Amino acid sequence: MTPTFMERYLGMFRFQGWFFHDVTLGIVYGITFLFGMVLFMMLFKRKKPKKIAYSYQKQEKETVFTFPSLISFCLSVFFFFLLVSHFGLFVFGGGMSRNELTLDSEGIISDEGLVIAKWRRSVNDGTSNGITTSTAHFQLNALDVKTGTLRWNRRSDWHEKLIGETSEGLLLLQAKKGELKVIESQTGKDRWGFREFEERFPLMKGKWSKTERDYLVTGDSYLYVYGLDGRYYQLDLSNNQLVSESSFAELFLERDNLFSEAKAMGIDELAEKTGEDFFNGKVLPIEDQVSYFIVHSKTRESDSEGIISALDHDQSTLKWQSSLGTRLSETPFNNSSLAISKSRFYFTTNGFSFIFNKGNGNIELVFDQLSYRQVQQGR
Repeated sequence: MTPTFMERYLGMFRFQGWFFHDVTLGIVYGITFLFGMVLFMMLFKRKKPKKIAYSYQKQEKETVFTFPSLISFCLSVFFFFLLVSHFGLFVFGGGMSRNELTLDSEGIISDEGLVIAKWRRSVNDGTSNGITTSTAHFQLNALDVKTGTLRWNRRSDWHEKLIGETSEGLLLLQAKKGELKVIESQTGKDRWGFREFEERFPLMKGKWSKTERDYLVTGDSYLYVYGLDGRYYQLDLSNNQLVSESSFAELFLERDNLFSEAKAMGIDELAEKTGEDFFNGKVLPIEDQVSYFIVHSKTRESDSEGIISALDHDQSTLKWQSSLGTRLSETPFNNSSLAISKSRFYFTTNGFSFIFNKGNGNIELVFDQLSYRQVQQGR
């Protein structure tokens, strides 16, 4: 499932949605086009007859398009493109560098069949004196589960956090400033910004938090905020109503307890209860009280087949298992995340996105986020 050398090489010459790569590639194509136009005019421009004493000297007609000149033109443009593209993409676009793709915020599965997530792409810049440096780029994108294609993508920053989806759109937090904004789920375009938040909820001025965990989305239009004044607020984004009650704290505690429970539940304990072997296993954080999800290897070997197992939350019995394939990474499952909806769940590891049927574990889609290609259809 890991892309081959040739797939990675050819992928350099496609627009991928990553800002610096696409800008560099656009400049390369532009320079090559200009070079081709200049060369075309130099090789194929018809000579004008010389003007001598108000009369034109006769010249023999020349064939403008000859086969050798056409071959020379094509080869010149091709080799010029190779030279410029390799220099530009390798130096500025991170071409063929070792890339690490991880989720930077929890994924969201919308009711329209879109999987929306924020990605972090780290490009290895090299090693000097034993220290490895890398450059990070960020992107928000929406994967259409039905078509296996990206619906939209947009550039993001390290301080932009994906909070959740409401009836008004996707809620983003600018953690550096403590400002909220809403973008459209279907297009990724801005809908309204922080100024409109303050106009709708003037009593929240000066109380917005910069911490992602201080925000919680439930239902279609409710946003809960743990304000800087130590109080809990409920914001109805549809009706612009603001309510403050201490009981809202229980919603935050319930969410945090679910994540703590998943982290506290050890692999050995679950293996003993189920009688299964979860080699190199990792318990994924749960968002409901129905199932545990464990990602693990089939055998103890590092390149073994990857497996995801669903366990019943109350009885800790095995519900189903599904294969993730082999050789996903040298260090499998270190960068894994999970998002759950009513009928399916979205799992990502090392830049691959898996869409599973929640009931039986059947894979509906496998998508390579780095090369933007669907590598497997549902079965």
